[in-house]
Amino acid sequence: MYLINTGQITNDDLDKRNDSISLEKRKLIIVKILDKVNSKINFKGENLTYGEIIDKQAQKIVNSLVNGKEYNGFYLRW
Repeated sequence: MYLINTGQITNDDLDKRNDSISLEKRKLIIVKILDKVNSKINFKGENLTYGEIIDKQAQKIVNSLVNGKEYNGFYLRW
């Protein structure tokens, strides 16, 4: 939504023939997503990337399923 709201992606970037976005803009979207995944936040007293948090949460889910331990998911308040 940020890319659309800031005009970085417009109607001109959409190919209505095959319902896709131009290759250049797809690359931009990927860069922005990876920037976010690799950005750091403070989570439970640790400075972690979102990717690291996702990994830790996946490990917690597995531990919960295999060992019957309680799972409390990660969430952010907006």
